[in-house]
Amino acid sequence: MITYIINIIKILARKTFFHSKKNFSLQDILAKTFTVNQPFRFIQVGAWDGTGYDFLYDFVKERRSAGIVIEPLPDYFEKLKKNYSYNPSVIAVNKAVFHEKKEIELYRVDPAKTDGLPDWAGGIASVDPAHHKKAHIPSSVIITERVQADTLMNIIKEYYPYRVADLFQVDVEGYDFDVLKQLDFTFLKPDIIKFEYINLATGQAEEAVRLLKPKGYYCFYDDIDIVAVRLKKIKL
Repeated sequence: MITYIINIIKILARKTFFHSKKNFSLQDILAKTFTVNQPFRFIQVGAWDGTGYDFLYDFVKERRSAGIVIEPLPDYFEKLKKNYSYNPSVIAVNKAVFHEKKEIELYRVDPAKTDGLPDWAGGIASVDPAHHKKAHIPSSVIITERVQADTLMNIIKEYYPYRVADLFQVDVEGYDFDVLKQLDFTFLKPDIIKFEYINLATGQAEEAVRLLKPKGYYCFYDDIDIVAVRLKKIKL
């Protein structure tokens, strides 16, 4: 979600890992592929309030969209649910995606201590107790919050009534690869996958690409994200 200056070196170092020298943009690809009022099915993990620091909300609103938006923090979930209340085909799910536990602790900015913090600070909740330090957020404003959790596939099978997806998007502050590994490609193979890599552990971005390429995905970087596209379905 957030472009951390401290991670710019990571971005530059990884440019050579991708075989494309062209600059692609997911926003441009989606706009070209799914015109206004066209059907669009999507899954968004880490949706926050639905509107902040992401073009997807406005894009979804202009299409005949259906899907699920997943957000574990109850205060942001209420905002998310309100923002998507206009469309009953977009289901808001108040859970964290986690590989085993049904409850987890997230380290988040205390909503009562946001004065003087950047607007995006509320979106850095993470399972990593030290994650806020990457964004230079003081530890004095960080609290823990226990939230409900489930596996990705359990959530998809319960709330997502389709066996196809145009877009699968993940932004979970460093846990993105763990979420991606939970996707059962024999059950659901999205045409486009987007996940944030800037906060991944060393080597996980490359490992994610190695997971996706044999499944027919063409991968490229888009700012702080990796985007994987099924070229048989989507034209760049």
